[in-house]
Amino acid sequence: MRLLAASYKHSTAELTVNVLRQLVKHVSLTDPEAVLRFIASKQVSNSRKELLTTAYERWLRLQGLKVKLAKPRREKRLPYVPAEEDVDTLIALYPSATMTDTERAVDKRFIEFKSVNFRGFRG
Repeated sequence: MRLLAASYKHSTAELTVNVLRQLVKHVSLTDPEAVLRFIASKQVSNSRKELLTTAYERWLRLQGLKVKLAKPRREKRLPYVPAEEDVDTLIALYPSATMTDTERAVDKRFIEFKSVNFRGFRG
């Protein structure tokens, strides 16, 4: 595998190959304009488009072409902010979770917000 020979990590090479397989199903890799049009028209996040563009850029470099493609900017997403009642539930669970289950106050630090299932929410 030429990606590994080009000093890419195994995980990077694996990801690049998977992305290129996805691209080759829809468009010819030998036509850069068609590939870029396909990536731009895909209904995915900008970070995924950036990943597709980076993988294609690696493939072009391995073919001996020095091309710098324009990458879409990643969108900054706001962090999840729980509702006030969820925070109240979490606070109410702290004493009972530490005292009834472990009886050690030091275990409080291991309880995380994602440890509690609020109405089936899987964050």
